[in-house]
Order: sequence, then C-alpha cells, then structure tokens
Amino acid sequence: MASTHRPPPRKQTSVVQLFDIPVVVSAGTVFDVARLAASCAPVPGLAPVVETFGKIYQSVERVSWNKTRCRKLSTKAMTLVFIICDHYGQEHSDVTKLQKAVERTVQTMHEIDIDLRGWAALSFWRSWYIRHEVDARINEHEEKLKDLTEFLSLAATLQIHDKVSSLQESLKNNPQGSADRKRAEEQLYRLRSARPGELADLTPPELACECVRLGSQPEYSGARNDIWKGRWLDKQDVALIFYKEYRMGARDDNGIRRFDRQIKVWRKLDSPFVLRLYGWCKFDGET
Repeated sequence: MASTHRPPPRKQTSVVQLFDIPVVVSAGTVFDVARLAASCAPVPGLAPVVETFGKIYQSVERVSWNKTRCRKLSTKAMTLVFIICDHYGQEHSDVTKLQKAVERTVQTMHEIDIDLRGWAALSFWRSWYIRHEVDARINEHEEKLKDLTEFLSLAATLQIHDKVSSLQESLKNNPQGSADRKRAEEQLYRLRSARPGELADLTPPELACECVRLGSQPEYSGARNDIWKGRWLDKQDVALIFYKEYRMGARDDNGIRRFDRQIKVWRKLDSPFVLRLYGWCKFDGET
C-alpha cells in the first residue's frame, strides 16, 4: 500500500512567507522544509537548521552557475538532517554523540548557507569565472557531510538514501518500457519490498516517480480521504490514499507532524492484519 499527499506541481512557484523569510520557491519545497521543521522539533539544538534551509533553498534558485551541484548539496544536507532526526528517536542511540553531531550539523549548514548566499549575489559572468572555485568549495562541504555520517556510523544509511535517489532520477529521465528504467525499477523494488525491520526500513519513505495513479475516479471517497488504485514500479497494484484534511498551499505544522508520525509507525508494522505501507509520493497537478 502506498500513501500519498497531493501537492501542487513543483514547476509552479510563488512568493511565500517561509519562517519569516520571503522566498520564491515551489509549494513542494515549502512542504519539504515544513516536514523538516516537524522532524527537527523533538531534537534539542537542531531547530536553527530549519530556518537555515529556508535561506539555502532561496539562494540555490538564484545561483547562476553550478546550480545543479548546489541543489544536490542542499538535498544531501537535508537527507542527513532527516536521518539524524530518525536516529535520535531510537532506543539505543547514543544521545551524547548525537548532540555533538547536531552541533556540527548546525555549524556546517550555516557555512553552506553563507557560501550559497555569496554565490547567489554574484553576476552571471563572475559566477562563470570562479565556477571551479565554487566546485572545489562544494566538494569541501560534501566531505564535511560525509564525515558527519561516519562520525554517527550512519554511512550505510546515507549510502542507501543516495542509491534510492539515483534510481529515482533514472526513473525520471528514462521513458516507460526502456531497459534502463526497467533495471532501476527492479533494483528499487528489491530494496523496498524487504520485510519491515530489514533493509526496507533504511530506504527513504518518499516514492518519487515510482507510482502511477490508475483510472479517472477514486475507488472510494470518504469524508477524510479518497482511495485510488495505483501501480507501483510497474510491478504491483497498490492503494493510493489522498488525504482531504491536508492541503499543500499553506504550512500546517500539526498536520505535517501527524503525517510524519503516521508514516514512521505504519512502515514498521509487519502483520497479516495490517496493509503494508511502502511510503508516500507527490502527484503533479493535484491541489
């Protein structure tokens, strides 16, 4: 079973008030940062990262050169923070070690923010002229993020997240039925279809580009959600749940926190009496 929310398309952008910062971003980005805020809330000392990410997203969209690498850097940084948040809630986690990692993470995100704001302020030709310097600096930031994962012994988890992200990118860039897409679908299916408590728990919950909605009408429509039939990785029929109580147009801390908590708990359930939850995804064109 796959659970989904209905965001507006990422290509639509607007000026929104994100943590008291006017930012030109897609509504999907607002959702990502709002999810981050909900995840960081229980972790002492990690709250400053949320506002920093709002600034980072704003700067990335204004960078003239190296924009793709800057986006990947911000994605890697956010992935690390999500992993730290998940790890913090585990029973046997080393709280002292995590607190040191939180302090280093806050500092690293601050340094990334300063660099990105500087690059965003450069003219087009100046950005081109120092593009190799920017590349080298991005490499330094990526090494710091790698050091943090090794410090927390989370390198394997981050490696799986990177692998899933790479496979999802392959789905996005290759047409239906192509050999490359089929290989990506096979690998993703093996990673995600493991039993709860095994490798599947380490995969990120977002099923980006993995699900297709079938039909023109929902199979069921209730007061709180609609249920559609879907196809996951062209291998398995799934139920897609669209929640009516949540809309992507505005920030809703309580709704996002409740959503994240539900996903974390449901993905771990392994019972013949409970439908399996594989993750959640976004569908363009839905509001």
